[in-house]
Formats: sequence, C-alpha cells, structure tokens
Amino acid sequence: MERYNIMLVEDDLVDRMAFNRSVKENGSPHDYTVASSVAEAKTILDFKRFDTVIADYQLGDGTVFDIFEMGVDAPIIVVTGAGDEETAVRAMRVGAYDYLVKDPDNNYLTVLQTTVENAVKRWKVERELRQYQSIVECAYDVIFFKDLNSRYVIANDKTAECFGSAREEVIGKDDFELMPDIKEAAKNGEDDRVVFATGEPKEIVKRMTAPNGT
Repeated sequence: MERYNIMLVEDDLVDRMAFNRSVKENGSPHDYTVASSVAEAKTILDFKRFDTVIADYQLGDGTVFDIFEMGVDAPIIVVTGAGDEETAVRAMRVGAYDYLVKDPDNNYLTVLQTTVENAVKRWKVERELRQYQSIVECAYDVIFFKDLNSRYVIANDKTAECFGSAREEVIGKDDFELMPDIKEAAKNGEDDRVVFATGEPKEIVKRMTAPNGT
C-alpha cells in the first residue's frame, strides 16, 4: 500500500483524539499532520505538500471553504457534524472529493482510510488526464480519440478546423454527423470514399451504416 502525506484540519479536541485513536487501531500506513484552525492549516500548507486534506466543515476561525480558497493542490475530503444537504452540494461544487457526516459513534472513521485512498487515486488519474489533454490541445497536428461507437471523445483544435467547427461541437459526434456529404456517400454504397474521408476501416464503416447504427 502506498504511503500518503495527509493533513487533518479539525478544531474539536475530542474529534482529533477519536481520529488519532482510529488511525492507531486500524494500523494506517500514512503520515498525518494535524491543524486545529484555518490559520494553522494555511501556515503548514505554505511550506508542505499533502496527498489529501481532510477538513471539518466548521472550524474555529472559519469553514472548510476557506481551505478551498487556498488553492490546495490535493483532493479535499469534507467531514461535518453540523452540515446539511445545501452545504454538501456547495462543497461538491467547489471541488470536494467526498463528504462524510460525523456520527455519535464515529463510524465514519472506519471508511475514512478507504475514502482517502480512492480520492488520491482519482486525483492522480485526473491530473494525468489534464496534463495529457493540455499536450493534445497545444499540438499542431491533428490528434483525436474515438469511442467504440466512432464518436469523438477527445479532439484538439486542429481536428476541429478540419470540420470547420469548434472543438466543443466535435466532441460526442461521429464523422457522419460532422460530414453530411460522407453520410450520403455511405448510403450510396461509396465505401472507399467513406473509408478515405473518415480513416475508418471498412468493417467499421459497415457497422456505422447498419440499419441500427448512426
């Protein structure tokens, strides 16, 4: 199991003690740093990087949304004993990776380690995708990816230029939707022309033009 650096931002002493007890009892392999306020969290975050941040909603000198405003380069998991549905929705909208409700028996702590590991894995995948997408978008060559139904799921600006469309208009469509004349050629059985225009092999073109296809 990979070892993570985790920050807990919790102003309640009893909850901090319960958290520490849970970490020891479950034999967590991760390294933890605890901050008891927004100000303390900011001081620590200014010089140390974490793989994830677990933050209580209500803090003595602010709320978890103050943590979000710091631009933390890590997934943030919100825990609360006083939140409501509106708070949960707001937290997810600003980028919370999960939202856990504290219960009197501290059962939420039993799922916290799994929640942390899932959040870190998801964060890493999303970061790699963002980096990859940035490379694709800046490329001068035509770069695109299609799904199994031959619809564009990734396309850079160069690809969109070929269709005379904006990149947002290409995503989710197939070649027939983007090139009506090619769709007509397919209906007329001009397979070679369709293959040349779309770059798809004949078997894919036949599947795309099947009666139950697009």
